[in-house]
Amino acid sequence: MEQKDLPSFAKLKINKRPDSLKLELLTIPENTYVNQFDNRVVNVGFRNISYTVKEGIFKTRSRVILDSINGDFSGGELTAIMGPSGAGKTMLLNILAGYTSKGVLGEKLINDKPRNELAFQRKSCYIMQDDDLQPLLTVSESMTIAASLKMSSKYTWKEKKNRVCLLFKFMEIIKDPNILLSLICQNISFPLLCSSSIGN
Repeated sequence: MEQKDLPSFAKLKINKRPDSLKLELLTIPENTYVNQFDNRVVNVGFRNISYTVKEGIFKTRSRVILDSINGDFSGGELTAIMGPSGAGKTMLLNILAGYTSKGVLGEKLINDKPRNELAFQRKSCYIMQDDDLQPLLTVSESMTIAASLKMSSKYTWKEKKNRVCLLFKFMEIIKDPNILLSLICQNISFPLLCSSSIGN
């Protein structure tokens, strides 16, 4: 099948390996609201990331935690960082998220260009493994409080509420914004927990 024979909503992805040829048909996701953001794919890259810490009290010495790490996270793809305990997986994520900056060397890229740290912090979100959500609040209340704290004072209360409503529309998995977070936790609804964390 050739590219021209495919419908307009699909594209052909061909992955070549020395011993095989993998053919995969990629169609547009069902969530049409998400598709509006397809042209804003962000690729995150890092080059020669090194992290050194000082250890010792009276006689200090440097210890290298990460040594010249390179990699790329392509937008729209799921990437896993694997390694044994203590290998530096969490530290690498903390550095890429901007949580750790002291003792860090190397270059962080967005779409192959050096990233603006201030703009990156404003427009990105780092979701931890453990969901730190207030169980006695509803999803709507939690996200409204988060919007009040994170959005600057130049936005009115109505604009902040509208932003929360826009998030609910975007994150279609949250059907009832008035459900208590404690009920989500009790039912162990992992997708809802993730959506609530991302929304906050």
